[in-house]
Amino acid sequence: MSAHVMPPTGAFGANTGIQDAHNLAWKLALVLKGVAHPNLLTTYDTERRSIAEFTTKQTVLRSADIAKISSTGPRLDLNAQSIVDDLSVMLGYLYQSEAILSIDYNTRQYYEDPRTWW
Repeated sequence: MSAHVMPPTGAFGANTGIQDAHNLAWKLALVLKGVAHPNLLTTYDTERRSIAEFTTKQTVLRSADIAKISSTGPRLDLNAQSIVDDLSVMLGYLYQSEAILSIDYNTRQYYEDPRTWW
């Protein structure tokens, strides 16, 4: 089971938890049915950790953006990282692991705009 401490800004915590459960559930089902090798389960951390970290950074950036606007909030440097639109964070995440055949390990792209898929 996974657990994430997620700021409430952006409301991505539930999405991340559901995505984690889904990723692990289908892999576990295939392994238990004997369709997939148990090594498939090792891809869970590789795939989900980077997405959870990306999502957490997005919530922190949103919190920092709100705090920056507030006259009483702390002034935080966003370090040139940009806020990605909500739809891309929730649905556009890209997995990078050995279980995915067409992967370029030289790029660390964590998302793409899902509106461009069709």
